[in-house]
Amino acid sequence: MPRSVVVVFSNQVDINWLRILRPGFRHCFALVEQPKGWTLVDPLSTHMLIDGLEPVSAQAVIQWYREQGHTCILTRPNQGNTTPAPLSFFSCVEVVKRLLGIHKLWIQTPYQLYNYLLNEKSP
Repeated sequence: MPRSVVVVFSNQVDINWLRILRPGFRHCFALVEQPKGWTLVDPLSTHMLIDGLEPVSAQAVIQWYREQGHTCILTRPNQGNTTPAPLSFFSCVEVVKRLLGIHKLWIQTPYQLYNYLLNEKSP
């Protein structure tokens, strides 16, 4: 069974031109549930942060990030997709899409990803 993924949407920006994006949806990253905890995958503008976190419930993860002012969606990866993902601009959105197995080229901003995930079936 595919593991749970918490996608976090943030207002945080390292690059000024990203301020043109919708407030609250200027960056995104993911936490992937593992047997011994969570793996944080945060594609920043300067580097990719990958870190292990303690084993807690998905709801505890979501509650903590919401308390920090972020928007979260609990979902699962689409592991049934057997076609290669289309070429796209490397961004936080593209990294999260690849983690989830989403191959929708039109999803380019965190807010577009958020809306897509809202309309998809979640666990």
